[in-house]
Amino acid sequence: MNRMTWSTLGDVRVEAPAAADSLQAEALQSRQALIDGLAEVDPTLMDSVIAASSYDDIDAAAIKDSLRRATCRGQVVPVLLGSSLRSQGVEPLLDAVIDYLPGADETALTQQLPSSDDLCAFAFKTIHQRERGAVTFLRLFGGAMKGSSTVYNHTQETGDKIGKLYTVMGSQLLETRSTSMGNIIAVTGLESTVTGDVLVDNSRSAERYQTAGVSLPSLLVPDPVVMCSIEPYSSREQKQLVEALNCLAKEDPSLR
Repeated sequence: MNRMTWSTLGDVRVEAPAAADSLQAEALQSRQALIDGLAEVDPTLMDSVIAASSYDDIDAAAIKDSLRRATCRGQVVPVLLGSSLRSQGVEPLLDAVIDYLPGADETALTQQLPSSDDLCAFAFKTIHQRERGAVTFLRLFGGAMKGSSTVYNHTQETGDKIGKLYTVMGSQLLETRSTSMGNIIAVTGLESTVTGDVLVDNSRSAERYQTAGVSLPSLLVPDPVVMCSIEPYSSREQKQLVEALNCLAKEDPSLR
């Protein structure tokens, strides 16, 4: 095991702790507790523990593999500490995302799809921008997507047209020509798609998913708890009010 320390500027330093270090003894006890806990939910690690003469014989790779299997099965949740404000603990967090979370082809939905080439995209967010209009954020569970292409809205049971694709980089949207399974992408041009809809290649794909019993993602929309009426100040503002309410309803399905 190595010790990771961060300076006030966020620089990371990795070093082997001294044998007499008090934290070394605590770390070894925590390591043993981690192995015991994982062995209770992971038979593969349990076999390694039984075959080993001591905890020292269980290498870090075996623990990491066991933790990943248990995490992907939803049996454990890794917890990491840090402060993004001070740039401390960010590196282990990013490594943990790669080491422990399931890949794009390992999700329960992806494994249900008849083929990894079949498009399955979930619209989880919609915003409106003055320059681009409606921007729909999609997560691709399967297949690929290109700009200026046609898709089928499985939820609304209608076709829709994709304008441009954008890679999401924080608050920036960078235009791209295509994207593939596992990515989150921003799309413009979709007219009938709202938050919570599922997009597939075509109507035949939708029928194939239904026949195969694929559990497509859905959005649980709570019932409204507040009701009110909105009226424009004048008849000239009627059109703008309707357009604004339609934009809000597209972003928030709970608004009816």
